[in-house]
Amino acid sequence: MKPWANSPANAGRTSLSLEPFICEAIRNYVRPAAAAEAQPAAASGTGYQWKQVFLPDGTRLRASFGGHNYFAQVEGGEIKYGEHAMSPSRFANLQGSGNRNAWKAVWLCLPGSEEWLLADVCRAARNAAIARLIGDIAPAERQSQERARERRIAERRTARGTANTKRPCDRRQPAERESATLRQTALPEIREELKKSRPQPGQGGLRRYSPTS
Repeated sequence: MKPWANSPANAGRTSLSLEPFICEAIRNYVRPAAAAEAQPAAASGTGYQWKQVFLPDGTRLRASFGGHNYFAQVEGGEIKYGEHAMSPSRFANLQGSGNRNAWKAVWLCLPGSEEWLLADVCRAARNAAIARLIGDIAPAERQSQERARERRIAERRTARGTANTKRPCDRRQPAERESATLRQTALPEIREELKKSRPQPGQGGLRRYSPTS
C-alpha cells in the first residue's frame, strides 16, 4: 500500500480529496472568536412593551439634560431608574421642563449591542417591519376603501344632479306671482265660455233677435 500512496499520481489525488477539510480547518483556526460572537444570546422573553417597540430585559436607556447623561435599564417587565420603576416619558422628563417627547429624547442600547439608537428610529423601523408583514393584506384593504369612496362620490353626484333637475324656485314679486296664478286659473274658464257662445255647425250663423222669441 505504501508504494501506491507514494506514487505521484495517487499523491495528487489524495491532496485534492482533502482540500475541503483543510480549508475548513484553516477558517476555524483564523476566525474562532467571530464564530463565537455570531451565536445569538438566549432570549428570556421578558421585557417592557413601549407601544410598538419591545424592549428586552437588559435594554439600557439614556437621556441627557444640560450636557449630563442619566441612565435606566429594563429589569424584567419594568424600566428601573435606581430603585424606581417608571415609564419612558417620566424617565425622559426627570430633568428639564417636563414637556419633552420621550421618542425624541431617549436613546436605547439593546442587549448584546453597544450601539445607541434613538427611540424614534427604533419605532420607525418597527413600523416599517409591520408594514412589510401585512403588505399582502394592505393593498386589498386600500382597494376596498377606494371603491367605497368612489361609490360615495358617485352617489353624491347623482343626488346633486337630481336636485338640479327640480323646478327652479320662483323668484318673482308677489304681485306678479298672483297675476300669473289668476291667468292660469281663469284662462281655462274663459276658453270654455267662448266655446259655448260659438254657433254650432248647421245653425246657419248667428240667430237674429226676435221680439216674439
